[in-house]
Amino acid sequence: MTANRLRASAALVAGLLVTGLLLAGCVTKYVIINEVARDEVPVIIGTNDAWRAGRLLGELEERGFENDDNEVISGYREGFAVRWGGAPAAYVEEIARHAEQELGVRLRRSRDLDQNDFEVILNLPFAEVELPGREEFEVTIFTDDEARGDELLARLLALGYTNEENSVTSGPNDDFNIKWGGAPGDFIDEIVETAGELWEDVELDAEHAWDYSDDDIFINLPFWRLEPPERRHFEITVFCDDNDIGAEVLEALAELGYTNEENEVLGTPNDEFNVKYGGLPDEFLEEIAGWLEQRFDKEFDRQDIWDESDNDVFINIPGR
Repeated sequence: MTANRLRASAALVAGLLVTGLLLAGCVTKYVIINEVARDEVPVIIGTNDAWRAGRLLGELEERGFENDDNEVISGYREGFAVRWGGAPAAYVEEIARHAEQELGVRLRRSRDLDQNDFEVILNLPFAEVELPGREEFEVTIFTDDEARGDELLARLLALGYTNEENSVTSGPNDDFNIKWGGAPGDFIDEIVETAGELWEDVELDAEHAWDYSDDDIFINLPFWRLEPPERRHFEITVFCDDNDIGAEVLEALAELGYTNEENEVLGTPNDEFNVKYGGLPDEFLEEIAGWLEQRFDKEFDRQDIWDESDNDVFINIPGR
């Protein structure tokens, strides 16, 4: 609170433009212009409904109230109210009216904080917490094993996650995780528990990645990390200015078993014939580099530049 008040005081002083006429016989006149920015006004919401309050806070931040000290807390008073001290009245009214419109309540106005304190405190004591329906959230499962992704999605459908935009797709990142924005924490815990029941060696790291207005839930399931690696697990990108040559390389490697559907050909190779990788086993590396060296009659430099969890393989074929 002390830091907030210091910042508020400094901002208030910087925002005052005072001019005076100090002529004999004249009454000194002052013009005071308030130049406090929205992001200098912390919004604190006390409530027993963190989900609803979080969504409201996200909407206020989109309107410019993006102070680092914004917070939703569990402590609250009786009665719906907005409290403030030195915050500009226009901002307080904007915050209060938006809350009233979105929540369908009436807020009592109470200017009872210190004048040097720019905090705006919303008191939202909802008697009952009404969680949104599970069907409101769109679940996307990113995985290299479509069958197991479908298995998890079927479990989630049975629990009520029935959004018609739900899907299973390829391209998971390197960690088992779940990312979300506006979904209640209870739902996230439920999904994490369901995945753990299906596969004992899967634990989803939880990351609240987006604001409360976002209805997406992303689940990453890179099963290749749990198994002896197979050729299909590795995503090969051929950098070559000749698309026909790049396609030829991918076709030949696919015959060897490198059939990841994310394999692709891109332009702008670097100046060296090389293979860059992270988690590619030595056996696979020698197989790929050996074929390339035989095909192009060039030595391909092997560059282990990423960590062992990375399944990318970059092949550079510069113009000759």
